[in-house]
Amino acid sequence: MLERLCTEIGPHPSGSAEFEQVVSIIHEDLSTSIADVQLDRYLDYWATVPSPEIVHQGRRLAVGVAENCSGTSAAGFDGRIRKTDGGLTLYAIEN
Repeated sequence: MLERLCTEIGPHPSGSAEFEQVVSIIHEDLSTSIADVQLDRYLDYWATVPSPEIVHQGRRLAVGVAENCSGTSAAGFDGRIRKTDGGLTLYAIEN
C-alpha cells in the first residue's frame, strides 16, 4: 500500500485530487476489516502563506495561525472585527 500511496500517487496535500484518491484507497482498505468506516470532512484545503494578516481600515492587525482547526472554505469568510476587553487576543471576528 505504501508503494501505491507514496510512489504511484505521490504527494497528496489536502484539497488536491491526489488527496481524494488516497482518502478513497484508505477508506476501501479499512472497510475490508472494520464494519463501520466513516469519513470526516475536517480539513478540505490547506496552504502556506508568507505571513498571516488581517488589514482593517488600512491598519494591519496582529494575527496568529491556529493549528488543528477546520480550514477556510473557498468562499472565504466575513464578519465584524471588534476590539476585545483584554485577555489573550486584542481583536475578535464575530459573524
